[in-house]
Amino acid sequence: MNKYLVRFNITIIVILLLITGCVGSLPTPEQLANENFGECPANYKERIMAQINENLFDPYSAMYRFSEPEKYVSGGKFGKRVVVYVNAKNRFGGYVGEEIRNYMCFTDGSVTEINQFATGMVNGMQKGMR
Repeated sequence: MNKYLVRFNITIIVILLLITGCVGSLPTPEQLANENFGECPANYKERIMAQINENLFDPYSAMYRFSEPEKYVSGGKFGKRVVVYVNAKNRFGGYVGEEIRNYMCFTDGSVTEINQFATGMVNGMQKGMR
């Protein structure tokens, strides 16, 4: 067998094991119905914008759109997910198009960015399971 093919197969297996290990178990419909997902703080939009503005070239040009907070589970923690669409000017002075960011409001009052590929479950996905 070709040594490159063996390395490729081993790499794929390692990646699959890493992904499967990170997924964890999904919450049951009972947990979703009974768990306290909390609420986003009153100033969650300002807190999110402040976090994003730290990394923008021209934060004053930024335009934001926010989704409504929805029940979400990320990394085994319950909270509310907010999708944020950001469009800001780049170094050449033009707008670059919307960038999508995902944030979580946790029950302890923290507001944290989560990876858009983070495993989680939106409450809308559970509607079909009930």
